[in-house]
Amino acid sequence: MSAEQAAEHFKAFPFIGIDVKMPNQATRELLGWEPTHPTLLADLDAGFYFNR
Repeated sequence: MSAEQAAEHFKAFPFIGIDVKMPNQATRELLGWEPTHPTLLADLDAGFYFNR
């Protein structure tokens, strides 16, 4: 779908179009969070999301 179609489709969710850039370390400090699960690429490599 085009950007215009997507904007119309998701107009009930105005936050979707917001591009907020925050450094990883700042986010971790702000939220007191440390990741404990596999990275996205490692998780995808495991193959749980694909039909084989």
